[in-house]
Amino acid sequence: GGNEFKDIMRRSQSARPKPWAELRGEKLLVHPPEVTLLSRLRDVSYLAEMVARLGRTRIEFNSAALASSAPLYTRIVLALRQEFRSDTHFVVVHHSDSMAEGVDLAAAFAALEAEGIPVLALDEKLGTPESRASNFLGKDDGHWNAQGHRMAGEAIAEFIKSSRVGPMPTEATH
Repeated sequence: GGNEFKDIMRRSQSARPKPWAELRGEKLLVHPPEVTLLSRLRDVSYLAEMVARLGRTRIEFNSAALASSAPLYTRIVLALRQEFRSDTHFVVVHHSDSMAEGVDLAAAFAALEAEGIPVLALDEKLGTPESRASNFLGKDDGHWNAQGHRMAGEAIAEFIKSSRVGPMPTEATH
């Protein structure tokens, strides 16, 4: 999703420490969560949670920060791909609407496809933002309704089938 481009750089989510990543030159560095006393107290005290939220530093997600997240995202996906068997059919499905504004998605996806990883830009398959909002989203929030889940699932299944080279494995072979 589009929020991934921001989340991979964040050191915390909802005032809870989390792993985060950065590129230093060409090297991908994945850092463990930075657990502090305040973050431990946050899990047992509402007051500590409020203090943690006020005291945390935020990454400014300006255009330069978001632009730097595209190469980082690409490197993380490539590192994840290495964790699978070489005969695994590995694809990326991206859905973001406007959450990735300022990110060069075309460059990120082209870099992945150059490495043999097919990319489905799901938003383009499901129509305009307006039609997605009226046809696929719940009435009270931005999450997909049942029709949205069905349409997305069908588009993803078709993409996986059409992007695969060779026959699909059967349960007996895997």
